[in-house]
Amino acid sequence: MYIPPVIIISGPTASGKSQIAMELAAQFNGSIVNADSMQIYQESVILNARPSPLDMQQIPHYLYGEISLRYPCSVGLWLDWFRELLKQPLLSGKPLFVVGGTGLYIKALTQGLAVIPPVPAVIKEEIEKSWQQLGPESFYHQFQQIDPLMAQRLHPNDKQRLIRAWSVKQATGKSLSEWWQTGNPALPIKYLLATLIPERPFLYAACDQRFLKMMKKGGVEEAAAIYQMKLPPHLPGMGILGLKELFAYFEGAITLEQAIMLGQQATRQYAKRQTTWFRNQLPNAIPIPIDSREQAAIKKVTRTLGDQIKDFLANLK
Repeated sequence: MYIPPVIIISGPTASGKSQIAMELAAQFNGSIVNADSMQIYQESVILNARPSPLDMQQIPHYLYGEISLRYPCSVGLWLDWFRELLKQPLLSGKPLFVVGGTGLYIKALTQGLAVIPPVPAVIKEEIEKSWQQLGPESFYHQFQQIDPLMAQRLHPNDKQRLIRAWSVKQATGKSLSEWWQTGNPALPIKYLLATLIPERPFLYAACDQRFLKMMKKGGVEEAAAIYQMKLPPHLPGMGILGLKELFAYFEGAITLEQAIMLGQQATRQYAKRQTTWFRNQLPNAIPIPIDSREQAAIKKVTRTLGDQIKDFLANLK
């Protein structure tokens, strides 16, 4: 089976990955594959800044809107979808541009994946309640006693990953770090891995602007439709940035202005965690500085990456 070359463009939210991928995919006659754990869900288009219908007409896009928020999507499921995608004859001879900010997807694609038994929903719900009752600081201190190895890897405010790690430890009796040591090998792909490194002031401003833009495009209405679905809070899709804050607005706990401000803050904090994660977990990635979403800055990045991609593809022949 022919396996197409893979160009991975990673980086924090709002850093310009999608725009850069569009230009490079057009230049190299490639397709784009989603590596964002939230863009995988069907019901959220605006809040996850999914590519527009026009973008999808111009360049083939895959693994966007694959599953309902009602169902959990795991890194293992995404990897299975990617494996099946490689079998499509239409992709023969064309590079795949894997684009996203979910580091675990990219790490699994390039380094392999640990096979972790499924965690019962009741355990996840119990750990979620503990987070709500204890608060981040106390929760993290208790987690340090339960799983010191994973506590060293995770930020005290990284709610989703801390709950996941504690749930795995409670369900299996083993730390996530132990499971990671006994995993499946990486897929037999040839890849080029680059990470966008935005300057901090630009990144934070871009996060704020991104959230405001989503609100103007109908993000509140989209969040309201999801709110009406009455989904359990432990589902992974409930981690969509801004959703929790907008839910609080719907329940009358805060004003819309406060929800927007808190949503922007959550986006900035998430982008900061992503930047740290990529730096620590993907040290072999090619760092690509970027200081603006202006066209000149985007063109500079696409030129730099374009030269790297040309060399990469030439060496495969």
